[in-house]
Amino acid sequence: MRLILVFVVLLFGFISRAHATATFVVTSIVSEGGFTRISYTLSGWSLEDSGLSACGRTNRNCQVRPELRLVGSQLSGGQWTVTTGLNRPVTFGDILRELNSMGVFMPYSDSYLIESAWDLTGGCMVYTTASGNMGGPAYDLTNCVPLRPPTPPVQCSISGNATVDHRALSGSELNGAQASTRLNVRCNASASISVRAARTNTWGVRLRNDDSLYSVVTINTRDATNGINMSVTNNLDSPLNIISTLVTRGTVTPGPFSGSTVITVSPN
Repeated sequence: MRLILVFVVLLFGFISRAHATATFVVTSIVSEGGFTRISYTLSGWSLEDSGLSACGRTNRNCQVRPELRLVGSQLSGGQWTVTTGLNRPVTFGDILRELNSMGVFMPYSDSYLIESAWDLTGGCMVYTTASGNMGGPAYDLTNCVPLRPPTPPVQCSISGNATVDHRALSGSELNGAQASTRLNVRCNASASISVRAARTNTWGVRLRNDDSLYSVVTINTRDATNGINMSVTNNLDSPLNIISTLVTRGTVTPGPFSGSTVITVSPN
């Protein structure tokens, strides 16, 4: 009789939910007299967050607060005192559950006011938890984000006379006739922008329904069908010289003609 040895390897384990760092964003930094107001938003904090906080390690009280970490200094802002009722290390999710019962929900926006004498250069701001009322161990809920507000999006506007008038032309004057107008583009920041002029088809902008007359539109002497790049300076007008050149296709009957193009400005 042969002895067959069957060796069974059991693979087992437990997949735990990792601590997902909450998102802390500094939205603006504004001077107010002799003070500086730092506005922020806290989000991404979940009731299911199983990461262990500093709370419950020495007593049942817990401090949840923003902190400014400046070069050589550390300042704490307004804080919530949470009594977990749990004499054990509690999770960040446990703390948020208590905050919800106090009417605090995510996303949460607030601001921190400090004297302007404080130098924010090289500093950062973080949300942290601390066990006990004062001086207990602290565990950060978020990353310490640099004290720089996000760059506002570039916004532009176009002004000027949007009408190109070819006036009265004879049939022999149509093909190649030009007319122009000037527009100005202004943006709220120095930036590189793309300016595009739409057309009906490859012939250009249709001016007659029978396809006998078109306009080729250029911006600053260039074909802007696929966009042209230009640089603009913060809050200063930059010229957009619009030129319409007429193109005939066959016989053009007497009478009025008209068409339009859409000029689009977008940051690069």
